[in-house]
Formats: sequence, structure tokens, C-alpha cells
Amino acid sequence: MESRPLVVVGAGVSGTAAAIEAAKAGVQVALIDENTVPASMAGLNVPLFFGQKFDNALSDRALMMERMAATNEALDKAEEVGVDIQLGTCVWGAFRNSENSRLLDGPQIGLADHKRSWMMKYERLIVATGSRDLSIGFAGCDLTGAMGANGAHSLMSRYKALSAQRMVILGSGNLGLNTAKVAIDNGSNVAAIGDIAPSVCGDKTLTTLLQSKG
Repeated sequence: MESRPLVVVGAGVSGTAAAIEAAKAGVQVALIDENTVPASMAGLNVPLFFGQKFDNALSDRALMMERMAATNEALDKAEEVGVDIQLGTCVWGAFRNSENSRLLDGPQIGLADHKRSWMMKYERLIVATGSRDLSIGFAGCDLTGAMGANGAHSLMSRYKALSAQRMVILGSGNLGLNTAKVAIDNGSNVAAIGDIAPSVCGDKTLTTLLQSKG
């Protein structure tokens, strides 16, 4: 069975930074991230709310790996300092001995990719998986094209595989405003940003920038 002194789950900004610093200190580190996500899982809105608005490029695993690496320069640094990077690998469980389980040979995590499932021993575990989309119910929320902000960000920035050309964004906080900016920067048309609040909730400078873009 594989074993690592430190396992970091999540290769975003925080997880990658933690892995790099630990490796610099001489710790053997495994950095695990479920991305890239197979199109079959994205179609089920797993792990993010993708809304089924992705193009066929998402089915090209090699291309998606390249795009993901290109949008996260810290992965190159992590590789340089000796971090064991395992992309396209999900963590389906973490286990330690307790009152209900005393037979494990130390702490272990369960891993799986598109080919196999296996266990890995660890001494320390850092969970840096980031946020998930909050799905709210409204008329049409289950139709193709209704998606979460994190799902949209991932398709636009990480995979470059968003097929939507025109967007309406619900929520005028910084998350909604930043989603609008990323959408515009990636060539999508943002028709409107709506909110139940009487005025914009997010950053005023960013609001002014978006208003200047129409």
C-alpha cells in the first residue's frame, strides 16, 4: 500500500501552497485533486453545478489536463520541489482507528480515478477542497443552462469549455460580480445581474467596471 507522510486534498491556491511549503521543508507530499472531471460526471453536476453547458472539449481528458495545468502555475512549482501530484483522482473516504474501527494499520484515505480504486496510508491530512455551489430552487432551476457560480468559473477559467454565450447572473455580491467579469473576459454576454437587495452588494469599483462594459 502506498504511504505518504502528508496528503493534501485539493490543488487550488491554498492546497498547492501548503504542499509546496511542506515539500520545501523536506516532507514527502501527495497532492490530490479530482479535476479534471469526466464529462459523464459533469453531466450529473458532480462535483460542481455545471448545468450541462459544456462543449465536447470536456471529453478530451488529455486536453483538459493541459488546460488545468496552464491555469495553475503553482502546479509547476509543486512539481519542481518534488510534490507527488495526482490529478483526476478523487478522495472517497478518510479513515482512522476509533471505538468502532480498530483494525486499520494507521490512518488511510480511499482514492479512485477513471481506472481503479485504492487505499493510501498517511500521517497528516490537509483538506483544502474549496467551496461547492449552493443550489436554490426556482422555476426552471433544473433546466439545461442553470448553473452554479463555481461550475461556471471552472468551465470558463480552468477548462475553457463553457458553451453558453449569454448569461443572467443571480446575486450581486462579489461572487456574482466576479463571475460576470470572468464571463465577459471569456467572450460571453452578460445580459443582467439580478438581486433581491435594493442595491448592488459587492465591490463598487468592480460594479462600475461592469457597468462600463454594458
